[in-house]
Amino acid sequence: MRVLVVDDNLDMLSIVSRLLREAGYEVLEATTGRACWELAQEQQPDLILLDVNLPDVSGIEVCRRLKADPQLSKTLIAHLSATETTSESQVAGLEAGADAYIVYPLSHRELLARVQALARLAWAEKCSAAFARLGRQLSAAAAPEEAAQVIVEVAQDLLGWDACFVDLYASETDTVTPLLRMDSVNGQRVSFDPGPPGLPPRPVARRTIEQGGQLILRNDPHTPDLGLRPFGDVQRRSLSLMFVPIRNGHQVTGVLSIQSYTPHAYTPDDLNTLQALADHCGGALARLASERAQRETDRRLREMLQTAQLIALQLDADGNVTFCNDYLLNLIGYQREELLGRNWFETCLPAHVRTSIQQAFIEGVRAGVIAPHSENAILTRAGEQRLIAWTNTAQRDLQGNVIGVSSLGEDITERKRAEQLQTAIYRIAHVAHQNVNLPYLYRFIHQELSGILDTQNFYIALYDAERNLISFPYYVDENYSESPSPTALERTPRRGLTEYVLRRGQALFAYEQDIRDLAEKGEVELLGTLSRVWLGAPLKSGDKIIGVLAVQSYTNPAAYAPKDLELLEFIASQIGSAIERKRAEEALQETNRRLEHALAELQRTQQHVIQQERLRAIGTMASGIAHDFNNALSPILGYSELLLAHPDDLTDRERVTHYLERIHVAAQDAAHVVSRLREFYRHRDESEVFLPVQLNAIVEQALSLTQPKWKNQAQAKGVTIQIQTDLRPVPPIMGNEADLREVLTNLIFNAVDAMPNGGEIVLRTRVEEVGKLGNWEIGELGNWEIEKSKTDSISQFPNFPIPQFPLMSF
Repeated sequence: MRVLVVDDNLDMLSIVSRLLREAGYEVLEATTGRACWELAQEQQPDLILLDVNLPDVSGIEVCRRLKADPQLSKTLIAHLSATETTSESQVAGLEAGADAYIVYPLSHRELLARVQALARLAWAEKCSAAFARLGRQLSAAAAPEEAAQVIVEVAQDLLGWDACFVDLYASETDTVTPLLRMDSVNGQRVSFDPGPPGLPPRPVARRTIEQGGQLILRNDPHTPDLGLRPFGDVQRRSLSLMFVPIRNGHQVTGVLSIQSYTPHAYTPDDLNTLQALADHCGGALARLASERAQRETDRRLREMLQTAQLIALQLDADGNVTFCNDYLLNLIGYQREELLGRNWFETCLPAHVRTSIQQAFIEGVRAGVIAPHSENAILTRAGEQRLIAWTNTAQRDLQGNVIGVSSLGEDITERKRAEQLQTAIYRIAHVAHQNVNLPYLYRFIHQELSGILDTQNFYIALYDAERNLISFPYYVDENYSESPSPTALERTPRRGLTEYVLRRGQALFAYEQDIRDLAEKGEVELLGTLSRVWLGAPLKSGDKIIGVLAVQSYTNPAAYAPKDLELLEFIASQIGSAIERKRAEEALQETNRRLEHALAELQRTQQHVIQQERLRAIGTMASGIAHDFNNALSPILGYSELLLAHPDDLTDRERVTHYLERIHVAAQDAAHVVSRLREFYRHRDESEVFLPVQLNAIVEQALSLTQPKWKNQAQAKGVTIQIQTDLRPVPPIMGNEADLREVLTNLIFNAVDAMPNGGEIVLRTRVEEVGKLGNWEIGELGNWEIEKSKTDSISQFPNFPIPQFPLMSF
């Protein structure tokens, strides 16, 4: 429990703080009212021991401010005072919101007892609030997975955890269905694949189901595991673990576990708290799906039974209104006398469906067959369309002839719109994850929203903070026969309605007069054709506003209702992240295209090298260089695959920037590998003459060029090959430097290939006394040894021009 002690008397502050720390409390200290306020907001303590007399602000006033803050109003506050001890002072402190008033002097034991009492009260209130929040969130959950997420979040608030899981248990099949697996990785909560359903319970889960809650405390992370299926960071072992059964009445319906990497992080009391949490959730998890279906059925039934919430309408055989209830009149905006006797179809149906529905009605009356159920739009007096689901009953005379129709109608506009919206958002999110470009995504968004809103005049505006430009990558307007190109619709920020929404970060619903009023106040300037009604909502990606989504009408002020603004705002909040993610993906794809181009360039370079005379030496060396290039390519592929596999990470600008920086560095490493490959090759002219060369320099160059094979690749296979050199002073000799380097490179490669289990290669240079000729010696010390003559050695390279001196010996 976290306690904030506030006292300007440093002696009292030290005594109280030490007493509380020794009792196991986490203690924060402050000596002024301002410091108390700042620490309370930053650290969110569970209890504040607040001195009444402070040097800057009265403790009473500090208490009043703390209790007025929504985030701190539930924090328990106890006043401490050795001077303000009168009943009036205590009443003033309690009236300011304090939960207790402690008067000095008092013994340490009494002070600790009072703090402990307040701690119990704080814990009880915290539990009560947590369980209340749990109930609210569980009732809003639409699936068991969502409920499991709610459960572990509340467990985190109450008890804390580093890892957790939730499983459902079916007693009839004795199997578990994993719902949730989470672990702490690099300080972040990460969800992992729960695993397949229908498996038998693991041993510790079996004990939990059969025996009840299990508290396991381990000091050694290397103790035998508990038979659990590992998940998350498997390199770390939990040291404190709690397992409790999730029960619905007396029936176990699941297992909840929270775990900590800290030893002795939990107590038996914590186990009881976790069990209470699990019991509180058991029924919700078990009943969630069935209750959701039942709620929908009950809702429809209640709406049907509550006449005041249904349209009641009667028409004669010609379709004239003979009866209507208040609900219908309020919905469409007519007075009763205005509607009675008028033709329903001609008065209240939109023109585009009027004729067909009226004709079907008349034909049904003549045939004596009335459709029991139907759906159609009706038109309010203000021009708004509402979608109605009808239940129809024929009215008949004594002869059985249809003389009219009685209908109950349910306004399903919002429900249909919500369904359409949910479908549209799902489809947009689905397309955003496909391999489509941004123009296609913009068109698809427009197409999906056209079934929900009037999108005859629709645009998407995006703001580029780095260039300080507003662009309109998608723009549909009845004043344009063709949509302008995106580059033609770029501008620096002005004071249009789009900039107004960007500047305020809030959605805007404005009629023509509202726009004029804003212009008169200097908030906006009138740009282009003035709209009769304009709706705009900020596009958000996380906390960042990236643009504006807008619709408008130039002719019909009733084209939108104020509630459409909420709909547009919700749509914008959902698609903003999809647009930003797709923009990031395209940027990443552009980076990948550049890398592919670089790779293609490397391949062309390699092909050119392969076509030269040194095919075998270059080919063998290329295998080593390929190892280096693969090492450089690995982070490029790894980081790009991380971004593609975890699209939500694209909203984390810092992380994406870090990944791209690593990709850039790796690409530079790959370019360096290419340059090394090019340096090895030098075109040889047929008329080339021999020049003086330094044998020792050639040895060192060959060692550097072949290092990837004899060192890096060998070590990757678990083989150790060492090369020792004994390079004595040798005068320059006449020869071809490139050819000599190629021969020596081939000899080293041959030696490495001949030592699959490792060994040692020795390279020596010296001047022999006879003839003062230069001489190379290469010896291999491994699981075998070779002895050959100089002539045999050279004969392995029939195309190599032999210089006028003994070249090499074994």
